Amino acid sequence: MNWLAPGEEPAVRTTVLDDTAAAKSAAQRSAREEEAKIAAGVWMWWTDGSRSDDGRVGAAAVCKHGNEWKSRHRFVGTGLMEVFDAELGAIGLALHVAIEMSDIMQMHEVKTVAVFSE
Repeated sequence: MNWLAPGEEPAVRTTVLDDTAAAKSAAQRSAREEEAKIAAGVWMWWTDGSRSDDGRVGAAAVCKHGNEWKSRHRFVGTGLMEVFDAELGAIGLALHVAIEMSDIMQMHEVKTVAVFSE
């Protein structure tokens, strides 16, 4: 394990918000502020997972690329899986795409991948 040097930013930051109206408003404001940073080398993804009544679990991740939206989705599984599995699958999907496209991201000077999960 590598420890951060003093003053060094962590590679991954997690923020957990509660479900109140104030928290939702703060999350929306934060998303608008983050969206303004896209030109500053931030690639943002929004993720979500779902579980149907019959036990099917799926995950999706979307990002804004220029003026258009791109999306990826996948079937996660059935059976004993919960919606939490789908949520993690969606985050993993966004990170997988970011790793897959790391060369292209470097060409466009993208230095940060931000994943927003609900």
